[in-house]
Amino acid sequence: VFAVTREGHKGGHGGSCKVELTPHELEKCLHEQKDGLLITNGEGIGLWVNRAMRRVVGLTPDYFLNKPIKHLFESGIFQYQAVTERARCGRNELTDIQAISTGNTVLVTSIPLMNKQGQIEYMITNVRNMAQLRQHPGSVPEGVAADPAPVLRRLGIVYRSAAMQRVIRLAARVAPTDATVLLTGETGVGKELIARLIHELSPRHARPFLKLNCAALPRDLAESELFGYEPGAFTGARAGGKAGLFEAANGGTLLLDEIGEMSLEMQTKLLRVLQDQEILRLGGTRGISINVRVLAATNADLRSLVSEKRFRPDLYHRLNVVPLEVPPLRTRPEDVALLLGYYLSIYCRKYGVNRKFTPEVFRILLSYTWPGNVRELANMVHRFVLTSESSEITPDLLPEYLTLDTTGATTTASVLALRDPTIADSLSSLQEVMANVEKEVLEAALRQARGIRDASRKLGISHSTLVAKMRKYNLQKPT
Repeated sequence: VFAVTREGHKGGHGGSCKVELTPHELEKCLHEQKDGLLITNGEGIGLWVNRAMRRVVGLTPDYFLNKPIKHLFESGIFQYQAVTERARCGRNELTDIQAISTGNTVLVTSIPLMNKQGQIEYMITNVRNMAQLRQHPGSVPEGVAADPAPVLRRLGIVYRSAAMQRVIRLAARVAPTDATVLLTGETGVGKELIARLIHELSPRHARPFLKLNCAALPRDLAESELFGYEPGAFTGARAGGKAGLFEAANGGTLLLDEIGEMSLEMQTKLLRVLQDQEILRLGGTRGISINVRVLAATNADLRSLVSEKRFRPDLYHRLNVVPLEVPPLRTRPEDVALLLGYYLSIYCRKYGVNRKFTPEVFRILLSYTWPGNVRELANMVHRFVLTSESSEITPDLLPEYLTLDTTGATTTASVLALRDPTIADSLSSLQEVMANVEKEVLEAALRQARGIRDASRKLGISHSTLVAKMRKYNLQKPT
């Protein structure tokens, strides 16, 4: 594959010599690298891997050689599609963070090598453990997000679904920048958590993260809260004046929650601040320069508000630099079991008790539509832990509307995944539960689709990923 030469000095007199490395010498050098190295062909099949890859990634060479690199994502080893595969599909060099189920998080750079016909002949991938980079922060390339794994754990962001994987990956990609992000999604899906994730992964993480709920603030107080006021600006104002949220968040991040509820007058003033990076206190005459990253969140359809002339189109486009939609819980049933287990352990630890769901309760909770999303789920589990008089959370603790809701609605995957109630006795069976959920979702999509490509579009996955999963579960093509 390679022809490598080395030029150096001869005898210290400035003369040069040319030394060719034999294939054996070259391979020895590559094996001694601290970084993991992987070579695939133009189809993404692993051809060669150095010994360091096992230490850096935590996987043996068998995982890479003579196999398509994309199988690492499809089998759940990578949290999202391999950098090598994305670079190959995009036909360009790519550097990104890759989280692995072994617990390692790595910085991956993948470079396509083209032949004379402009086709990819080989992919060269370099992999470095993020633990080494954290010891030398300056070695992380500009524009690459910090390791998200510890931040996700600290914030309690729990997920398995591909939809949430895409959200987290995009959040991590835009975090190192100052781009304005517009977070959309239903109430309770966790928009504020994603905003905090972006802040924690950004260079501003040591500075303040502040939030303003635009819906909860009276309109006549919005300006003073955001921009502050000078002494004597209005009746009842503090004698020394007051700094607003923009000043308090200087150097950090400000989340404007429920931005769709902001008045048109305040929208005009906010747009000016975003454009000029300067505020004017209420009653003031001197502008104050600020350096604040603004994130906005809403459960409203801002496009509709724009067409109804209730939201300024120029502000909408200024906020919508990076749109990020957090999906509702009912569209990602594979996350429900994880969240139930997570919040159950959180509240049991908080109150020093031991609780578990009975099989029937677990089945009902999995089949519930969760209109209040993650917030509703967390609050309900909290209530169960507090009100249960025994170690088991039994059906009599469930609200009546919940049992009624589950009689006919929601995803069949969640219900059918628990045909055998005994698997709900312990969350140690979670992998089996998730596999059953995935299989049932795939079967339902294939039954309703006109073909495999139509099913893959409905599921939001690639055609090759669906084919691989069909092979895994021995599923048939739709007729």
